[in-house]
Amino acid sequence: MNDNGDHASNRPSFNIFSEKIFQDQMASDQSLVAIFCELLSTAYQHTCKSFYIPTSDDALLSLSRLKQDFGRMECIHEVGDICLSGSSCDVFFTAISYENWDFERDVEEQQEKIHHYRTRHSSMEKRCLHALVVSKVEWEARKKHPDEMIQYKRLRTFLRHDHSRDFPFVLLFWEDVVTLLGENPEYLSAFNNVSTFLAEIEKNGRL
Repeated sequence: MNDNGDHASNRPSFNIFSEKIFQDQMASDQSLVAIFCELLSTAYQHTCKSFYIPTSDDALLSLSRLKQDFGRMECIHEVGDICLSGSSCDVFFTAISYENWDFERDVEEQQEKIHHYRTRHSSMEKRCLHALVVSKVEWEARKKHPDEMIQYKRLRTFLRHDHSRDFPFVLLFWEDVVTLLGENPEYLSAFNNVSTFLAEIEKNGRL
């Protein structure tokens, strides 16, 4: 794991991913890589279905290949919280912990940062995906709030019409991460840590 910036590494969401979920297992435990990539693939398909956008076969293939050619997990300060990197695919995560998600900050600006990072540091042939990680409870609750609906409408418009960057978008729920870990006894410690983290988020009543 490579930490390229103090800001992201101090965020609770970064610590959850790097210390409490993976605990430096990603490089040595390919089974965890595989099941997490499968979760991402399922979440990506659900995202496309929810927003009525076409699914990219190339994106699904890239996630499948990431299970085999995963190289490292790192924090990239100039882009976001976490990047899972392989030889043919990078997945950039914007993980929301205690703050509310915001379309401009967490989607639009993040994808612009990914574009600039890719231009400077990666092969343009390498597939990049962007995953927003939020609590499903909070996501569904905020969609019903009149003052918050604009965030979802802007995201929907961006994905359907204004999405000029070739970065497939994945909506990943913390609850699905907990379920995935809970189904694997060898990750009991990570399951307990993330469950506690999620309970704290829901107790606070906001992300």
